[in-house]
Amino acid sequence: MNALAHSIEALTEKQISSLDRAAALTAQLRFNYLNVPACRNMYSKISLLDGVDFATAIQSIPVITKEIFQSNSALDLLPHINGKPIGPFAAHRMTGGTTSTPGSVFYSQTDWDRAVAVHHQTFFSRLSGISEVRAFNNYNQGHISGPIFSAGISGPTSLCVNRGFRSDNDQALKEIIAHRCNVLIAPPSSTAKGGTLEDLLEADARAGSNRPLRAENCGTTPLPHTFRH
Repeated sequence: MNALAHSIEALTEKQISSLDRAAALTAQLRFNYLNVPACRNMYSKISLLDGVDFATAIQSIPVITKEIFQSNSALDLLPHINGKPIGPFAAHRMTGGTTSTPGSVFYSQTDWDRAVAVHHQTFFSRLSGISEVRAFNNYNQGHISGPIFSAGISGPTSLCVNRGFRSDNDQALKEIIAHRCNVLIAPPSSTAKGGTLEDLLEADARAGSNRPLRAENCGTTPLPHTFRH
């Protein structure tokens, strides 16, 4: 016992951290190999033995490309027990397929709650100057972003109005005015994610409403130069 205690004391915090990370990584890889159908072939050459160092564990992970994920069924990427996907799942959402084939995202309740919490914090760090937020979400609710943005901005002193199903831009503008929205959540330019900021501004110009709105660009697509002012 004393020899073990002394050997542990001799380890630096960095070495202990490396051991902890290696153990966690190999445990995760072992779980994936045993329970995730798509991972069995991907991880077939990985050492799943305990005691490997972190660098060895990292280097043993094969390169996994987007094409490999796309070649598998979404269900084969989920962990299984006794041949059935482990649940329950709180939500399933699709990506828009802007750059390739649309992908499936399955959320546990914990994952969903965390995603919503991150978006809530991000929104309100940018909207701190508005005492009562009434947001209009112009994103498609079938897209992964739509429901997360809606849940992320909703709260005790805020609400989110989702764009109506099959609303055109003129109808969406009427919904914004009717609900007295003061924040607009929308992709800046044309995508499959939902109605765009550009289209709504054009509808607003045609209607001549001149209603002040604060637009939040929630995606990675930069705002067109003409919108930045």
